[in-house]
Amino acid sequence: MSKTQDNICFLWVKFAFLVNNQNMNKKSNTNWLAGKTVLITGAGSGIGKHLAFKLIVKYNCRVIGVSKDASELKAFKFKISQYGEKFEYHVFDVTKEEKWKELALALQEQNIGVDVLINCVGELAKFTRAENHKFKEINSAMATNFYANIFAVNHMLPILKKSNSPSIVNVSCVSAMLPVKGTSIYSASKSALKSYTEILQQELEEFYVAIILLGKVKTNFLKNQDELDQKKIYKRAMSPNSASDKIIKALNKKKKRIVVGYDAKLGDYLSRFAPNFASRLTNRFLKKRKIRI
Repeated sequence: MSKTQDNICFLWVKFAFLVNNQNMNKKSNTNWLAGKTVLITGAGSGIGKHLAFKLIVKYNCRVIGVSKDASELKAFKFKISQYGEKFEYHVFDVTKEEKWKELALALQEQNIGVDVLINCVGELAKFTRAENHKFKEINSAMATNFYANIFAVNHMLPILKKSNSPSIVNVSCVSAMLPVKGTSIYSASKSALKSYTEILQQELEEFYVAIILLGKVKTNFLKNQDELDQKKIYKRAMSPNSASDKIIKALNKKKKRIVVGYDAKLGDYLSRFAPNFASRLTNRFLKKRKIRI
């Protein structure tokens, strides 16, 4: 056999080994979530609640829920009471850094570890032109969509580092890729979260860090919009149950960039390969739904 043939054979063997190793890694990632302790913000409603329920019921996870709505958390706790101590919750506003300090200290004092942090909160101000937003609205959106995630990561990091599989999952949306007219502050804050998460992926090499880019989901996310606008936007939107299924499936594969929903996937593609057309398309969507900005 010639030297050239030897090299070709070597390359084929190396390729086969890499493919097999990749497949083995994929298999090893399957159900890695099982039995983990997961901290979820926004766990009282919407996607956060559905993620919490499935992680407890299907993956035997211990879930620590955080929300400022005590009634929602209590209702969820009652709903899954048959699963005993698999769910506990803390009531506080995630935009308050001192509350994160208190939670981190309480977990450390009780020797409670956290393997996975899922930041699943979001706030959308009323649709309007950028120039119309007041500072109070701007500050509130940035605090909820961006600062709260930083507070959570910074104060949970020492605890996460003790885990054998430390993971951070931040939930952004399609607006981070394809900003829509009338959502300037929301799009800016979610874009900031996307960039922040991508930096964490580079800096926390020992962590699994994922960014979730959501499309339309039927939650109370549009509570600040007119009822008629809500109906128009929610048309063909995913249910939080379906969205949570897709998210968990992708997390189990340890995907770092998770695009959920047909509209998010379309927006992702167009924003990269046809940005001008994408902008015209979003404007056409607003015009067709008769949503005035």
